[in-house]
Amino acid sequence: MVQDIADCLVWAQESGQKFNFDKDNIVLIGHSAGAHLCALTTLFLIDTREELFIEASKQRDITQATKGVIGLSGVYNIMDHYEHEQKRAVEYVSTMHKAMNGVENFPYYSPTHLLEKLSQDKLNRVPPFALLHGTTDIIVPVESSTKFSELLNSLSVKVSLYLLPRVDHTEIVTDLMASDRRFYHPIYSCIKQEFRKLLETC
Repeated sequence: MVQDIADCLVWAQESGQKFNFDKDNIVLIGHSAGAHLCALTTLFLIDTREELFIEASKQRDITQATKGVIGLSGVYNIMDHYEHEQKRAVEYVSTMHKAMNGVENFPYYSPTHLLEKLSQDKLNRVPPFALLHGTTDIIVPVESSTKFSELLNSLSVKVSLYLLPRVDHTEIVTDLMASDRRFYHPIYSCIKQEFRKLLETC
């Protein structure tokens, strides 16, 4: 899945002129596992991972073009999330453990772990993050975003954190689908504000 996103970003770099979009101003946005994948792919590209099978120069181009990541109710530490699933007794029903091929791979797929391992030079290339999370989310607890925000702050990476009262795990994305939904305006206004801010800093 990380490979899919990275390949899409390569396509965007190669196809911007043909389809008349700004290939050098990209903001990634994802919900839940999608937020995890956006963060993970961004950090893999910054770390110029050979396993992406993308030339290092292309990875650097994509990194420069990525102006920010917006995460909605994301999972950023796989071990923390697995422990949360254990408390809910759903760890065997969940596909997360299987997707990571076992507990031993949790650090490899955790954005928090990757950030802690990056050199200062690579940390300087990490784009700003905007994290949104509903306070009534029981699927991915709000601590996932608050702890990730604290880590980003401690590493001097720009981050904005929005904790949305009474919003749960699904509403943060389903309420964006229609303007008459209960939380559409507060969620969308945060995203719009952050998107504009991210593009202004480029």
